[in-house]
Amino acid sequence: LHLSLRRQRQMCIRDSYCLDGTLPGYWHDAPTTPSSDWLLFLDGGAWCYDAQSCEARSREFRGSSRHFPARYWPYSGPMSANPTLNPAFAGFHRVVLGYCDGGSWLGDRHAPLLSGGRPLYLRGKRVLDAIIDELLATTELKSAARVLWSGGSAGGLYRSVRVGAGLSPQSGFCESTAAARDPASVTKRLSFR
Repeated sequence: LHLSLRRQRQMCIRDSYCLDGTLPGYWHDAPTTPSSDWLLFLDGGAWCYDAQSCEARSREFRGSSRHFPARYWPYSGPMSANPTLNPAFAGFHRVVLGYCDGGSWLGDRHAPLLSGGRPLYLRGKRVLDAIIDELLATTELKSAARVLWSGGSAGGLYRSVRVGAGLSPQSGFCESTAAARDPASVTKRLSFR
């Protein structure tokens, strides 16, 4: 997998940044055979709770794309590319959206928060919107037949709060429904702006 940082054009349009002001990014692993199916995983990793914890987080992997590795794929299960282990989703495009805002992808604070003289950007919603816009502009996501939204920890919470029922996160806050237990029903065609 290769890290893809968003382009300057999208950053200017969305005014989206990681906590420390770096551009957000994502990792995309294309399937070995052509596919119009996509699995989008909102990465998680807890939260920051106040200016001090957000400032500390801004110096690490979950608060700055400066610390994003070039290759990153710590997931298995529905995220595995091995068709023996994952017959339902192994042939999907797999995308991990880098979590770098500390607020479950939900923040949309206009003015940066100052902590120790450093600006902190609480703009997870804008980060997510910009990454989706980037994927739509630069990949085949715009012509996807099926999209599975998933997430872990803070990403699972976002998925549950904002995307809606009928889709199942890999982890995080999960609905206990028959649909969430049936892999055939968790894929859904989504239309983007």
